[in-house]
Amino acid sequence: MKNKSIIFPIIILIIIFSLAYFMISLDNIEPSQEQPKVTEPIDDVTPPIVKTTTIIEEPPIREVVIEIGGGYFDPEEITVPVGTTVIWENNDRRAHRVAANPPNREFYGDRIVPGETYSYTFTNEGVFNYADINFFTMTGSIIVESRSSSITGNAIEWSGEANFAGAAFLILIGVIMAFIVSMERK
Repeated sequence: MKNKSIIFPIIILIIIFSLAYFMISLDNIEPSQEQPKVTEPIDDVTPPIVKTTTIIEEPPIREVVIEIGGGYFDPEEITVPVGTTVIWENNDRRAHRVAANPPNREFYGDRIVPGETYSYTFTNEGVFNYADINFFTMTGSIIVESRSSSITGNAIEWSGEANFAGAAFLILIGVIMAFIVSMERK
């Protein structure tokens, strides 16, 4: 009976480590960077004509996160390309509201309660100064440049894709541990 109770957890640990290795190896796979070309000859034409189609990929949509804390924006100033969505994330205990400074008022956010976000996509170049209208000492600046510019500042660039492998792995471990504990009690 004791051998059986020792072998089962060992088998479970082997399965867990195998799944972890598999998930890590999936995260390290990089997509091909080559632009595919499709070439098709057109029949019955002299001289031979070749039809070529080039597939052009649009640049990825970028999103950056600006943290709202107790009396500050982090980063306070950021440079982003046109088309970037800026997400203000409230990590403070109080509600905040971000708005572009007058006269333009390019954006005027909703009330952001703790733990929530507000986002705005910048479609025009320019310098956009903003403030928290609840706490005017909290100010920031977003510099929007042409599409070829890169993001500067300490903001977190978010690709919009979440990796749930880690969360799934932790849930799996919890379920297995609960199963082991229930088996030991029997």
